[in-house]
Amino acid sequence: MNEPPAKRTKEIKCYASALGNCSHIQSEEHYISRSFFSNNMITVEGQKWLNGKTKTVSYKKVGLKILCEYHNNLLHPIDTAIAGVGRKIDALLEKQIKRSHLPRGIPWKKDIYEINGFVFEQWMIKAVVGCMFENENLRWHQDNSNASSPPIEILQAQFGLTKLKYPMGLYQVMGVGEQFQNEQRAGIVHLSHIETKGVVGALVNFRNLQFLMYLHNEPDLGIFESWNGTTFGTGYNEPVYRPTEFTFATKGMISSILKFDWQSSPINLP
Repeated sequence: MNEPPAKRTKEIKCYASALGNCSHIQSEEHYISRSFFSNNMITVEGQKWLNGKTKTVSYKKVGLKILCEYHNNLLHPIDTAIAGVGRKIDALLEKQIKRSHLPRGIPWKKDIYEINGFVFEQWMIKAVVGCMFENENLRWHQDNSNASSPPIEILQAQFGLTKLKYPMGLYQVMGVGEQFQNEQRAGIVHLSHIETKGVVGALVNFRNLQFLMYLHNEPDLGIFESWNGTTFGTGYNEPVYRPTEFTFATKGMISSILKFDWQSSPINLP
């Protein structure tokens, strides 16, 4: 008697599988958090499929099947936290616009907004790692592994099990006096090692705030240009490691300060 053919088990794709406890359900991960969007639309740039263009798209365009349901659900607190960052930026820019229309000489009390720097780094890792899947040719510089196998120290930092150690982490890459416009904009451009061409980090445009998320342990960041064309690196502008604050001014007076708290802990996602 012939036995029935064995049922094929559908492979679950999960780049966090090295952390263990993967579920058997595939999920769709939005590497740019859905909470980042207004009316389900956002302006994106830097992805390979855009062919160098900037485009306003639905959040569904940045959803990929790259995490199991368990690890995707663990990241929900990060998505919630980043929504709060967006609201703070909206609030400080709204006040800055209103104050720009006030007659000169009218005083105001500067507003201070604070965000957890390590949680912001967790979201940055999530975005940079997820976006790598848009280009199947990208590989990690550390061990030449493909996008689906991030180095374990990067995964551990993303899920709050540890913190990235210098020189890895968040850098500010905005020149002094650069103009800032509040837009529902996100962009990611990966940076490659000059010899191996493997990914060492990425430039990230977060609502027009410019950052470098560096994910390699060699201290030489190389020379690169920010989104606004400012050159950074040895002999040029120096990126600011784990910035403490952004200052927003109008009419020659400070309107608001966005502070980064590097004393608090990341969100631990067991």
